Order: sequence, then C-alpha cells, then structure tokens
Amino acid sequence: MTAALCVKAQACWKRGLGCTLPEVKQESGLSVGADLSGADCSWTTVAGSKAFYIRKNGRAYRLAPAKDRRWDLFRIEEVDDLGKPVGTYGSRGDASKALVKLAYGPEPRW
Repeated sequence: MTAALCVKAQACWKRGLGCTLPEVKQESGLSVGADLSGADCSWTTVAGSKAFYIRKNGRAYRLAPAKDRRWDLFRIEEVDDLGKPVGTYGSRGDASKALVKLAYGPEPRW
C-alpha cells in the first residue's frame, strides 16, 4: 500500500466518514465488510497493522496482540496514537464484550 493511500485511509477513519475510496479498499486489503464507516465500526485492520481497530459510540479503540497470546486494549484518539491502556483480554470476543460496557459508559478522566 502506498503512503498516500495509507494517509487517505487514516484520514477517512479519523473523521468517521468511511473509507469509500476504491483504491484504498483494494490496496489496503480490507475485507468486504470493513469500510471503517460511521460512528460504529467493527474490528478492522488499518494499513496492514497487526492491531485491530474499532469505533463504538464515537470512541476509538485499538486491540493489539500481547506476548502471551492475549490482547491489550487501548483507548485512542487517532490511528497513530499509542493510546491509554484499558485492559488485557484473552480473545477478541472477550474484548468485544467488555467494550459494550466501556463504550457506552462514562468516559474515565485520564
């Protein structure tokens, strides 16, 4: 994926507009259902990263693999942001269940 397309995809995702550019979908290797659109967006990868990104209730999260075959969840503001740690989970399913409460609850004061 070229750097220019990567920047376009990240800009679309940050603004919550959805990545409707066909060249971004084609070169980024996004799955058919992963269009990064709207306020709620399912787990998806951005620019070939090992981490998964999700947007729930207008809040963005990053799920990154840990060393011990677990997943670390971070609250992020941008795709490039390291984020603030939220928790460690055994599977993506466990993280999804936790996000139901986290995303719709009050925002913690970091």
